[in-house]
Amino acid sequence: MSTNAGFCDDRDGGKWGDEPKSNSESDENESTLACLDDIMNAIEYSSVNRDPWKHFPALKALMRDRIDWVTGKPMIDIEIVHCNSTNKNSCETTERVEIGAKEVQDASIFQIFNDLWKEEESPLIVKKEQLEDSYINSKVVNILDHPWDRPLIKHVIMSYGLDISTEVGYVYSKKYNVEHSKDGETRIVYRNETEIPNLKTVIWENPQGLLVTEQIEAPRGSIAEYFMKKKARREPMEVTVPEARLQHCGDGSVPYLSLSWVQTWLLHAARARRFTEDKHSMNVDAKNALDYISISHRPQGESDWIEGPAPEEVTILGNEEQKADSDTGTSHPHGTRYKPLMKRYHNVGVSRTTGIEYTTSVTEAIGVEHKETTRNFDILAAVFTEILDYMHDDLGLIADEATDSLADTNINTGDEK
Repeated sequence: MSTNAGFCDDRDGGKWGDEPKSNSESDENESTLACLDDIMNAIEYSSVNRDPWKHFPALKALMRDRIDWVTGKPMIDIEIVHCNSTNKNSCETTERVEIGAKEVQDASIFQIFNDLWKEEESPLIVKKEQLEDSYINSKVVNILDHPWDRPLIKHVIMSYGLDISTEVGYVYSKKYNVEHSKDGETRIVYRNETEIPNLKTVIWENPQGLLVTEQIEAPRGSIAEYFMKKKARREPMEVTVPEARLQHCGDGSVPYLSLSWVQTWLLHAARARRFTEDKHSMNVDAKNALDYISISHRPQGESDWIEGPAPEEVTILGNEEQKADSDTGTSHPHGTRYKPLMKRYHNVGVSRTTGIEYTTSVTEAIGVEHKETTRNFDILAAVFTEILDYMHDDLGLIADEATDSLADTNINTGDEK
């Protein structure tokens, strides 16, 4: 899904440009929230003598720099290569087909691959039609046509690992033989061995958002790959937009772009407030939306949380010496006891309809791999401590209200029990 779909650029129609007829007719959901563009502009307007994004690199990358799946590199890139049939070493890339989030979202990726690789009975088209019938063209809400907003529940707690190398892009190759006839005309002939996708390059996202490429010398999962003795080399990738990159990488399975989108949920309260304000007023509060988000961190190997952001020099995993697989649980089953550096963002909002406070928390654990996130003792402790605090406060409040109500009933009825 393209992250740009959630910024309300198209205000002349479409889901994100629509506004409700009146506040009384609207619920507190995505149709009554200010656009992220509005919030971003207010944050930028407030930055006179400081950088408002300093401690919010993920939100800066998403909201201001507009980093997307194809920023600086292809999400999926297909090279069309023509080779001279008389000289096998004479090949030339004549065309590139780029596939982005939009093509994945609407299932047109199946059509593109089908047109390039002719498979018997067109199994990819069968998959595309199944998806269209059961999902895209059905009454089921398409959750991929816009970014998810914060769920309308009282407490949202998100926790994920990061800074583990994660695949974020691929380059495929399609080769054609070009034959020259006596009259000088050319004829393109399909090569049977390349009728299926030929994966050429994998693009990896590393800590600090650095991208590297890995050349695939043998098909993945093949016997040839199994017997290859030398580990594939990864080379730094030259990107088209070097200044626009994410500060971290994903958790080994999910790219950081997907993980960090949840940080926009920290702005739910600000979006709700701004929707009801005069959008033409220039009386901007000295505080911006980011100033209402509290930040804390827990140093690596420690147990106590410290208010404020973590020091910059320890926030990013910049080299292999800063982490070890046997410690982080990346490849070792006993890494669950590892105490990672964790960053926590927290925001409190008040419902416009009920007046009840609601909270949003996002915790990032540096150097923890995807499957270890739900097994790491410290991450679980951080999450459940927060849950228990909320249960104590919420259930205690309910118990107090019930006690007061019972006391009033007893007084009114003269019951002395």
